[in-house]
Amino acid sequence: MYKRQFIQRKGIYELIKSIYNIDTLNCNFTFVGEGPLKKEIIKLSKKKLNINCLKFKNKNELNQIYNKNNILILPSNYDGWGVVLIEAMARGMSIITNKNVGAGNEYIKHNYNGRIFCNKEYSLAKEINFYIENNKKIKLFGKRNRVLFQKSLCNTSNVVKKINKILKINIL
Repeated sequence: MYKRQFIQRKGIYELIKSIYNIDTLNCNFTFVGEGPLKKEIIKLSKKKLNINCLKFKNKNELNQIYNKNNILILPSNYDGWGVVLIEAMARGMSIITNKNVGAGNEYIKHNYNGRIFCNKEYSLAKEINFYIENNKKIKLFGKRNRVLFQKSLCNTSNVVKKINKILKINIL
């Protein structure tokens, strides 16, 4: 999630409601960005100790945040693309995304390299719970995402090297 994106269209409210309705004892959630729904996230963080809400971060700071997490939740109600999803795949993260996100439809296969939900908070909560109950899938799906990123998004070693440099990660 990027700056000024804590808005209704981005599915933040549904994510907040989902977090209220699951046992998050073994989960940590990090929200990054700004926007009108930030107050709701802060309110939620006071009720659940494992929620961190950060202001917008630059590319280097975002890289550090990616490296500290293993699942990306992209809850947008609709989104033409979603670069953050591709960035997470490149880092070997598992994904939860809405069926209405273009990049998710293009690259995420439900229960192979991520989880796809519909526009209902109970559906999003179900997918979060899936990872809580099947935590070995997190690493497996993440590995599959990294391989998919390497094969389909980068078909030459020069492109891979450039992306590695930009994202400051080692893919090959």
